[in-house]
Amino acid sequence: MRYLLPVLVILSSGLSAAAQTPPALFDGSFYGRSDLPIKQSTGNSAGLVTALSGVFEPIHELRANDPLRLLSAPIGRLDLLAEQADGQQMVETCTAALLPGDYLLTNSHCVPGSPGLTLKSASLLMNYLVQGTEGERFEVSLKPAEFDTKLDYAILQASGNPTQKFGSIAIALHNVEPGESLVIFHHPMGQPKRMTRFRCLALKEQAAGPTLRHRCDTLPGSSGSLVFSMSESQTVGLHYLGGMDAQDEASFNTASRMSSIYEASALLKTIVGGDHGPTSIPSVASEATAKRPSAPPPTVKGGLSTQQMNDLLRGR
Repeated sequence: MRYLLPVLVILSSGLSAAAQTPPALFDGSFYGRSDLPIKQSTGNSAGLVTALSGVFEPIHELRANDPLRLLSAPIGRLDLLAEQADGQQMVETCTAALLPGDYLLTNSHCVPGSPGLTLKSASLLMNYLVQGTEGERFEVSLKPAEFDTKLDYAILQASGNPTQKFGSIAIALHNVEPGESLVIFHHPMGQPKRMTRFRCLALKEQAAGPTLRHRCDTLPGSSGSLVFSMSESQTVGLHYLGGMDAQDEASFNTASRMSSIYEASALLKTIVGGDHGPTSIPSVASEATAKRPSAPPPTVKGGLSTQQMNDLLRGR
């Protein structure tokens, strides 16, 4: 089980590897399940994430109309059934976000997956918030509609109209400042959706170019997580690379800046048009039947204006 080695490293150290954040890996018999236990020999993924609950906060503990819970609504777990050359199957999991038109955004290293593996099937699990619940699953095309290995992004197409119920992420081109507070919504180790905001910020020392250095904790399965500005509740990056050491304040994880992805992506420009407004999310009152808007609305349905949501995020 050589492909489980990255998981062993993370479980033993609790730190992200200094490489592309790997997908979380599980036995292929678990494909299609929401709960993904892994063999005892590789450690206890659920226990690890639970032990780090001070960092990986459960989304389900937030009230239904909490702005952060609403912001995370279009983000789910991307499950990939893959096969080795010897015929053995396994499941890889990443994190992905819905875009208008039932597209989804994740890392290109999640698709086509780890070296030596052939993808057989893919699906997006939405609203998986609590262990033991099923969430809702949507089939995903295996062939990316667009991808870029340098910026490590891929855009895939989902079927079943998931955005009709869960809304979509509006691509914002906010220019993140060094030291700015950030937040990440993700499925670390394939577990129910979590939020990282504790000491989650943009590194003060930023390099020139398309990369965003951040200090937000991640694990395998966090690949493809969007990075949001806390103050503006707007997308600033797409996480793809580990490397942070809790004992070294100069270390960091890495994301591709959303502005760089937007400039490189003809498809993304088509999907979002010229509007880079707030996230398009379903109504709290009619979350199960909300209709996908043709453009991101100027206010958050449920009574909160964009300014009010920003004020809440700032603690005002």
